[in-house]
Order: sequence, then C-alpha cells, then structure tokens
Amino acid sequence: MPKLHSEIDSYFRGILHAVFLVLLRSGLSKQAAAAISNVAQAAALEQLRTNSPENPRLSVVVGSALHAWHHRRTYLNVRGKPRALSLHRGPISVAALIRSEDRQVDVSEVIVAMKRLHLLKKTKGGLFRPTGRFATIAQLDPVLAEHVCHSLGRLLATVSYNTRKSKDDARMIERSAQVQDLPRSRLDEFRDFANSQGELFVSTINDWLESRRASGGRRARKSIARAGVHVFAFSEHAANSQNQRATPL
Repeated sequence: MPKLHSEIDSYFRGILHAVFLVLLRSGLSKQAAAAISNVAQAAALEQLRTNSPENPRLSVVVGSALHAWHHRRTYLNVRGKPRALSLHRGPISVAALIRSEDRQVDVSEVIVAMKRLHLLKKTKGGLFRPTGRFATIAQLDPVLAEHVCHSLGRLLATVSYNTRKSKDDARMIERSAQVQDLPRSRLDEFRDFANSQGELFVSTINDWLESRRASGGRRARKSIARAGVHVFAFSEHAANSQNQRATPL
C-alpha cells in the first residue's frame, strides 16, 4: 500500500469508487447508496469502539455445510454420496449438519437461504439432498452480497497485513495475472480454463483446511482463526473500461 498521504487517499478513493459503482449499477438510487454508506460506517465505528468479534457468516456456513455433506462419513450413503436428509428431524438432519458447522448461527435462516438459492433438492420421499458440491449462487441475493463484501474486506485485510511486514517476513499470497490485449474471441476459452483451474485450486485448499479444523475443546475462540482463499476471474472491455464484468469461479 502506498505510504504517502495523498497516495493513500487515492487508494481508498478507488476502492469506494468501485463499491459505489456496483451499488448504482444494481439499480439503487444515489440517496439509497448514501444511506447504506452511512449505516455501514456507523457499524464499523461501533465495532471498533466495542472491539466486538465479527458475527457468524451465513455464506460461510452454507459453503462449509455443503462440503461436510459431501465428505463427512456420517452424511454419506453406502456409495459415498450425500445422504437424503430431513430438514429438521433426527440427530442426522440438515439442521444438525448446519449446527455442527456453527452453533451460533440461526439454523432456520440458513435452511431458508439454501432452499431459496436452490442449493437443496427434494427427493420423492420428502427428504433433501444437496444440488451440488459448491454453493454456486447465480442471482442477486443477501447471501451473495455478504460473500462479496467479505471477499473485499478480506482482500483489503491481506493487503494491509502484507504492507506491515518486512521483506523477510512471511506474507499472505496476493497475486494477479492479467493482460491488456486478450482477443475478445478468446474470452469463452479463458473463462472455461480459469473455471477449471480455479475449481481444482479451491478444492485442494478447501480439503487441506477441512482436514485441519479444530474440534471439541480446541474450538475455543481464542485458539482458532478464520483462514482461506478467494479466487475470481474478470474481463473488462478495453474500449470502455466502465463496461466490465466479473466471473466468479
């Protein structure tokens, strides 16, 4: 991060410019965007004042529950596939699975979100299975908004962390690969390649993290930390830098 005051101002101005651009493109009025900004700033000041921990992440719990459903032996059938589960009944249910991932989260809220986002499919017997292994969200939704906000926040936290380290200290990875002149005719090819490579990378990291999670008494808040990676691809039309789109992996 730049150390000169004017450069720091420019750095954060660029971030806020991108945020407000997304807000306004979504159809919000200027007044609504300003109101959201004021509420968010007040919430940030309150968190700094009270030094309160972050609230549980709905989007994170959804993703980790799906992963557990595909990997944890309790929730697999004899063929190694996710078992069909009741939403709430019994010790082995969707609710129990969610609760095993986060005891503080509102279980009913998570289930409603998973159904709304078509992450659950109902069987003929009235039970439920996951639609897919990952929580791929293809519509504007509060869960997606939460995920995007946390992704941005974590990117900024990584940049801030790395700028406080000396050249010899270990840093969190923060890299990008881009060119300014990829033919538009190859965008579909790039998307497919980035998606396949990104899926492999994220799956490998996720398996590594899941295999090393704390359990039982080791899950005391002071002895654990959130850790992970975010991966995304993007393309911007060189003829009009304002006409851009991001492709989540």
